[in-house]
Amino acid sequence: MRTLSVTVLMFGLLLVAAGCDSGNDDDRSDADVFIGTWTLTNLLLDGQDVSALLLAGTDVDAVFEAAGTFTMTVTRGSAAPVEIDGTYELDEGAKTLTLTASVFTQNVAINYVIERENRLRFSTDQVAFLSELAGFDLEGLGLQVDTVTLIIQRSS
Repeated sequence: MRTLSVTVLMFGLLLVAAGCDSGNDDDRSDADVFIGTWTLTNLLLDGQDVSALLLAGTDVDAVFEAAGTFTMTVTRGSAAPVEIDGTYELDEGAKTLTLTASVFTQNVAINYVIERENRLRFSTDQVAFLSELAGFDLEGLGLQVDTVTLIIQRSS
């Protein structure tokens, strides 16, 4: 009788745990996750984290709106913030984000991974994007870079 009670109790706990898990955000689309305000926290060049070197004194914030528009604000030290407005498209099947803005010489195709609902990882081989976005002249620094990875965290 005691074994049956323990078995019923364990089964009940499993059902409760499964019921609690059904309220997670797995049902949200990628587009839903993107909407909000984000802050650039890490910058990787060819897989090497150079955040401390290149992000020191620079803040990059992005706001993605449901209407497919974005605004990025780049603040370097005490200089006036630079705002970049544009549009974006998500291809959830291919996991790509395409940014269009007048400051970019071409549309920027970025592969993305939703690591957590509040953390995204972007990777692109369009390295000029970094110079256009944040003013980092990688070639001027003597760096040959094939892939830029940006990690952004939700700030609101």
